[in-house]
Amino acid sequence: MQRASRLKRELDLLAAEPPPGITCWQDGDQMGNLRAQILGGANTPYEKGVFKLEVIIPERYPFEPPQIRFLTPIYHPNIDSAGRICLDILKLPPKADEQETPGDLPDTSDSEVHSMTKKRKAGQPGSPEKRFRPGAEGLAVRPGRLS
Repeated sequence: MQRASRLKRELDLLAAEPPPGITCWQDGDQMGNLRAQILGGANTPYEKGVFKLEVIIPERYPFEPPQIRFLTPIYHPNIDSAGRICLDILKLPPKADEQETPGDLPDTSDSEVHSMTKKRKAGQPGSPEKRFRPGAEGLAVRPGRLS
């Protein structure tokens, strides 16, 4: 019941106030089967592109993230050839030190995401530099050196 009422409320809000360049609609009878369309951003390699996505909302939503997949082929480092998206917020389960509740999820508006990146400190959970810290200098290739 929680899933249905929350999903209905979120779909109504999405229809009333869609994010710029994004449309989303229910696909068929199932409330949890959605389709979305994203317009490529101005001054990007995706400008003038129209990208269709499939969104599947799991039964345990909002405690499990939606499954989102690009139906339109797109070249992007975080999207594989099957359209699957590599994005931390879409993964489950979170690590113990990164545990968040659905109410803690960040607002995805441009200003909030932008300010979130300014606030992130080295060593915080999810900080990308943590993956590259050990031995990174030894892996760098210097100009003029092939090994």
